[in-house]
Amino acid sequence: MTRAQAQRALYEGAEPSFELIAAVSGHKPRTVALRARREGWQAPASGAALEARITRLTNRLMRELDEMEGAAEEAGGAIDKERLDLLTARMRVLEKLAAINQGRQADQEEQEQTDADIADVLARIDQRIGELARQLAAEYAGDRDPGPAGPAGGA
Repeated sequence: MTRAQAQRALYEGAEPSFELIAAVSGHKPRTVALRARREGWQAPASGAALEARITRLTNRLMRELDEMEGAAEEAGGAIDKERLDLLTARMRVLEKLAAINQGRQADQEEQEQTDADIADVLARIDQRIGELARQLAAEYAGDRDPGPAGPAGGA
């Protein structure tokens, strides 16, 4: 990967990796990895890792709510308002994180589909260029019937 390709990939939101950082910086991936370990670099959470963490935290909150409900029943219906407010605030934060993560994953899936569509179009263009080049080469060689050149071609 060239330095320019790596720079573009990072700019367009590619997941950082030692190889990508090495390509941008001109260092070897091993050098980047050693520096990251020595300086304690923290890798960003991937969408799947963030989703798993949100699920764990949500499950923990649900257990705490169940415990609070059990304690309220034992205490004759008295709810610890301060604890409930804290749990509610934590739940709101988790909901926002989940929404952000879903949006990020949807954007990534849309970009992957767009990239696949572009790759398909470019492959068809490349194929057509090859067909036209063969047709032109056959005509220059004196062969007036090079065979079918595709939907828009022919002799």
